[in-house]
Amino acid sequence: MSANANFDAQYDELAALAAIFADSDKFEFSPLESADDDTDAGIGWQGHLLIDPAIPVPPLNVTFAADDGQHGTTVVAVQSLPNIELHFSLPAEYPTTAVTQLQMLSDWAPFAMLADMTAAAERTAQACLAVESPALFDVYEAVVQVWSTYLSSLADTDAGDGLAALRVDSREALKLVRDHDQSAQAAKLASEPFTCLICLETHPGESAVVLPECQHRFCRSCLVDFFTVLINEGMARKVKCPHPDCSAAPPSSSSATPVPAAASSSSEASDPTADVDLELASATHLLATHPIPPWFLDSLLGADLTSKFTTHYLSRAYASDPTMHWCPVAACGGPARGHSDTSTYAKLATCLRCQFSFCIHCSRAYHGSAQHCHLKNADEVVGEYFAAMELATQTARDRQLAPLFVKYGRTVVEALAKKREAEMKTMQNEAEGIPQAYMAMVDRFHRVDFRTHKWVRDNATACPKCGVRVIRTGGCAHMTCAICSESFCYHCGEVLGAGSHYSVPGTKCFRRMFD
Repeated sequence: MSANANFDAQYDELAALAAIFADSDKFEFSPLESADDDTDAGIGWQGHLLIDPAIPVPPLNVTFAADDGQHGTTVVAVQSLPNIELHFSLPAEYPTTAVTQLQMLSDWAPFAMLADMTAAAERTAQACLAVESPALFDVYEAVVQVWSTYLSSLADTDAGDGLAALRVDSREALKLVRDHDQSAQAAKLASEPFTCLICLETHPGESAVVLPECQHRFCRSCLVDFFTVLINEGMARKVKCPHPDCSAAPPSSSSATPVPAAASSSSEASDPTADVDLELASATHLLATHPIPPWFLDSLLGADLTSKFTTHYLSRAYASDPTMHWCPVAACGGPARGHSDTSTYAKLATCLRCQFSFCIHCSRAYHGSAQHCHLKNADEVVGEYFAAMELATQTARDRQLAPLFVKYGRTVVEALAKKREAEMKTMQNEAEGIPQAYMAMVDRFHRVDFRTHKWVRDNATACPKCGVRVIRTGGCAHMTCAICSESFCYHCGEVLGAGSHYSVPGTKCFRRMFD
């Protein structure tokens, strides 16, 4: 084939590709000057084809797992991916005696996938050279086939929600994928008008704010006002999509701060520091479970309100977890992961911030379960013991005394109580004419702290889900816990379902909704 014939074959191929991709900007080319001469026979071509890595059934999970062991795995669900560039250079001798020069470029694609695409493109180009045939469209189809095969191989890779997961090589690549997907979704929605369900007005699509997880749209001013009021009122757990049918909501209190595996496994019995999974219980993990991520709030509300949201949300999440405590180190005060009451290490808590391990009862450095806590005030201990012994049932008394015995030891507490009872009896016998002294001593044992605890126990109702006690100051008896959002009856503490709890004759709460 002559040089002119090569030029004609190249031009025909490029014209055909331009017609195929006429409705998009996926294909561009320009002349490539040869060093030999200035004739058409010495001119080649250069350009690029954009490969669209289509997702047949979106969304697709894109993940990145850090190697430092501190940041865990980040997962982003996307509807589309950025294009992959196929650059080509057609020398003047192409397609008869020279092969097209190819290069695959992408800022986000995994290196292994790009290597497979490059190999497939080069094999196809060599095969076309063997029959002196134009190769660009065949190369394009070969690369698309590699993507399809690669995507199919991800079907068995689960990222936690049953979706296939594409693993990228860097956090920067993950950010590029996320930013592209958001831009693509925004461009798609910008052409569609929407009705904001807060103000109930119709707005142009380009003015919408799209929530990242559920993709519901609202006008910016309404969403800013809605979230600002919730955050300023301390209702961080209510910061979620305002759409009435949206299922994207913060996790319940029982799942917000999951108990680390070390705290429930059998290895705990042999290793008191069977390292609590600090990453699992960290603020990063907790915020990652929220459907409104901090980066989105930051872009919408600014840094100050976002910081206030994270503080309130984490505080609520930690407060709803019975195994969470607070670090006694004055310079820290961070949340500390504890253990269950039945655990061998029920006294142990480890600060998630400074990793100080301490006793949850006396706040000193952890001293093991065999050594009892330092007794600071015998009067308080004896007062708690006497208050527990006044309870009506043995079960209630045992439940109240259990933590006291764990702290100081049963033998020590009972010995102190017997000693104090003897002192009280002696004083009563010796000073029967001065009952005020006796009553003053009794009152010293039942200090204000214990009377307060008893009043709270007698007058507040515990949430049946998280155990936090609430006191009603007005309104009806239908209570909603501020910590876990459980609905329950203030009178009896029962969870309120869809039925009418206050309309059943013969029950304790019959017609007492407003009592």
